[in-house]
Amino acid sequence: MFRLRTSRRRSVCLALVLICLTAGSTLQSQSKSKETPQPDTPINETSFRLTLPGKWTPIPSNDPTLRTYHSTSEQLSVSIFGSLFGASSVMDHDAKVTTFKRWVAKIRTLESKAAEPAAVELTEPLFGESRGTLAARYTGYDRARKRRVHCMLLANSVAFEIFYYEGLDLSEHAAEDRAKAIFNSVDIPR
Repeated sequence: MFRLRTSRRRSVCLALVLICLTAGSTLQSQSKSKETPQPDTPINETSFRLTLPGKWTPIPSNDPTLRTYHSTSEQLSVSIFGSLFGASSVMDHDAKVTTFKRWVAKIRTLESKAAEPAAVELTEPLFGESRGTLAARYTGYDRARKRRVHCMLLANSVAFEIFYYEGLDLSEHAAEDRAKAIFNSVDIPR
């Protein structure tokens, strides 16, 4: 009788070891397949070009001024407008900067009012300029939905475009790295 129990225990232990080994190798192979980076997604629109890291899919829209792309936990929306400034001789540089900053303030105000009170914490915008294109960038965090946002606005004599990145359940560092990779790849007409 004692031998039978020991034999059963050995069989049960052997079965558990086999199950663990099988599960471990399955998880390892899944982990390896997840570690294999997806190829980047190049986007070539008439009004902008950019590269999205990994696999992204466009979301169809009937709105000709909006392009939206998503991955498993991220979304990028691009709003496309004509120039804020009209013909380049109409406004001097200081007037363009003032107009651009006013639009950035309006957009931030709309965003903060659209969300529930204090739902999204927005940073102050950072401003810059490169080769005649004005740029602004700010970030935000929605604690309730664990949603991080990064917004980049670009304006020049040809275009005014808003690039709005959202990441769910990402650390601040991960969202920053992803948004920076996307924003650094953006090219708009001049």
